[in-house]
Amino acid sequence: MGKALEGVGLLRHAHRPLTLSELASRLGLGKSSTLRICHTLAVHQYVETDAQGRYRARPDASAGLPRGLLARLIAASQGPLRKLVREFRESVGLAVLFDNHIEVVQVVESPEVVRMGNTVGRIIPPHASALGKCIAAFQSEERRERLLRSYGIVRFTGNTIVDECQLQEEFARIARQGCAVHAEESTLHGHCFGAPDGEVIGAISSRWFGWLSMIGRQ
Repeated sequence: MGKALEGVGLLRHAHRPLTLSELASRLGLGKSSTLRICHTLAVHQYVETDAQGRYRARPDASAGLPRGLLARLIAASQGPLRKLVREFRESVGLAVLFDNHIEVVQVVESPEVVRMGNTVGRIIPPHASALGKCIAAFQSEERRERLLRSYGIVRFTGNTIVDECQLQEEFARIARQGCAVHAEESTLHGHCFGAPDGEVIGAISSRWFGWLSMIGRQ
């Protein structure tokens, strides 16, 4: 799915249609794998071919993950998300990388009366959330910059990282550790852990209020 999303992005920003060989080279894949990806994207009407057989993004296609692949990802996430909620009794969400933003596509709420939730369709900050930071940290520098500029490096709380040098250090740390932490960076008393999925087109996080955890340990 990650390569399919990357392929859509390449074709969308290319100044001309690309041959199969050119697209395969830019994706770092063989021609047969690239051909399968292009076929899937064509079926879902995200790409088309010209008279010379070169590929280009359809002008009327919406940016982001192809609908069929997104539906499969959401369906596959149901079991793992519900398992996490049963085990930790905290709200869990799945977010996905689109062309220029990161969006929540699935949420399973905690059964507890007091909980920190999320909302399907919410555009999340790539610099101030566990889901956003986890996805942004594993993108190319160019794509990460586009995500940051599209959303804006906004300060939500006193803990929000708004210094660009510190933010790059945070992304490097997340890439090394393989997970991200949100420590009251967009919501006071809110804490989250986020982990990437596969080629990092999406991530899962668990959210809770920090002061509830502290009360439980006293």
